[in-house]
Amino acid sequence: MASEEAVAQEVRAYLRRALSLLYDLEDRQESGRPPSRDGEMRDRPDPLLWRRVHTRIARQMERDRRAGASTAPDRYTTFGLQTFRQLRADLAAERPVTEDRRRVVEALARLGEPEYVLPSGLRLGLERAARQLWRFAARRAGDGGSGHRRLVDEISERARRDMLLLDHGSADLPPVSLRDVYVRRGTEERLARVLQRQALARSPGQPVQVVLGEAGTGKSSLLWYLAELLDGRRAAAPLQETRTGPPSDEIRAGTALRPVLLRAEQLLVPGEGGRLLESFGPSLTAGCVVLLDTADLLLHAGDGRDVLGRIVASCQERGVPLALTCRTRDGTALQDLLGRTPSDVVLHVGDFRSGEELERALATYCLHYLPAATPVARAGAVADLLEAAVRGLPVREVVARPLTLRMLFEVYAPQSPSPEIDAAGLYERYWERRVSEDARHGAAGHAVPDSPDLSWPAQSLARLMLHDGTVALPVADAVGRLPGANPEAGDGDPLEQTGPFRPRAGKSRRPAPARGGPVRLWRSGGRPRPRWTPTGSPPPSPLPTGLRPGT
Repeated sequence: MASEEAVAQEVRAYLRRALSLLYDLEDRQESGRPPSRDGEMRDRPDPLLWRRVHTRIARQMERDRRAGASTAPDRYTTFGLQTFRQLRADLAAERPVTEDRRRVVEALARLGEPEYVLPSGLRLGLERAARQLWRFAARRAGDGGSGHRRLVDEISERARRDMLLLDHGSADLPPVSLRDVYVRRGTEERLARVLQRQALARSPGQPVQVVLGEAGTGKSSLLWYLAELLDGRRAAAPLQETRTGPPSDEIRAGTALRPVLLRAEQLLVPGEGGRLLESFGPSLTAGCVVLLDTADLLLHAGDGRDVLGRIVASCQERGVPLALTCRTRDGTALQDLLGRTPSDVVLHVGDFRSGEELERALATYCLHYLPAATPVARAGAVADLLEAAVRGLPVREVVARPLTLRMLFEVYAPQSPSPEIDAAGLYERYWERRVSEDARHGAAGHAVPDSPDLSWPAQSLARLMLHDGTVALPVADAVGRLPGANPEAGDGDPLEQTGPFRPRAGKSRRPAPARGGPVRLWRSGGRPRPRWTPTGSPPPSPLPTGLRPGT
């Protein structure tokens, strides 16, 4: 892979050639002078001609913006003449080319589309340069580090958005979000206040807040809820008992908190993970609170321990609060990695407690997954499930755990769940719905006619995860290994065989899966991971009992 400086030189060369050709085209139209040979060095001093070049580029950039054609962030709402002059000055002085020039490079590649102005070879070079400039997402010219923050915030917002939406709904079921069905466990506010005080102190070496729990107990959902709680608060001292000023002044005091929610697998995605890690430290400005989900995944990845160590060190050095989740079984390994870094296990997340908490959870799910039922019918469904749990029927272990409770209602919605079902039966029904029938989680609707049976790819992924001892796999690695993990797969092309994993047209808002991202079979809360996860479901009986992957 070329170094950043080599890429920068290439981008500068393409930009110089493109701007020089455009100047010469304007000069030819103005004076009739024949165009110079490609690469010829000569003075181009006419400011009027450069204004015309700028106008061409600015108009193309505006067309790109309106058409949504650009893939670059909008740092400039308009491409002013002074910005254009600065670009030329940077090129003349051999200054580093930064990512905020990508919109300009893209516009040059598309200039005059469909009757392109620049030669095809130069256009292809510009397109390649635009893609390369993504490496510099955190080095925008003169941005004071805001590029780092923007990149991290975009990835954090994506994580929160992906966790929020559980189901787009169907004709019989309205959309359901995590905000609708999240059941407070009674400790979220206390943890939020701890993080708020740490953000106010900004003292290096503050304890890391560790949340432990078994798979499916709602650790990820709890972090999402913490982000919701902290968003909009301020890193200020508690309100005084005796006020000396208006309450509104106290509410506005302090730095606004900025929760950054990251999933561990985002740090392992080839390319994106490296950019995220590079931008992470510089993005930790005042008021930032970092929430890292599934730290145990990093403990079992190849270089994940180093990545986790860098995350912790960055927060420790800058006095930024850090809360992370981890499976209970990996708690000791996490403490070994933290070493002398102070940490507090502030919360053990478990199943819903019998009594009021479990009743509240059942009532919440009935309200949103049984929308057509009357209040009396919903209350009856809650009572039936509670009675079965109190009697010790197998459904007790299903309704007590947040993940399996959601699975139960997803399988039966919009009908009332059966109190007679047990965990094994739930897994079987969920498998049939999500894998055999390809009724995808988060899709608008359910199974469609002629949906492919995704059983063998899902089983192969599960076998690979069990073999590697992990809950996520790189897509590029998994695609080539899938057929070998299941003899029933045949000798076909793995890419063709895994084609059904791609989102169905009109059925899902998720983008096509990135081949460099992780494959993840299922998770403990929220929506399934957006990167090439076919079902969001746990494996059923084809896998050995007790070896079902989870987080």
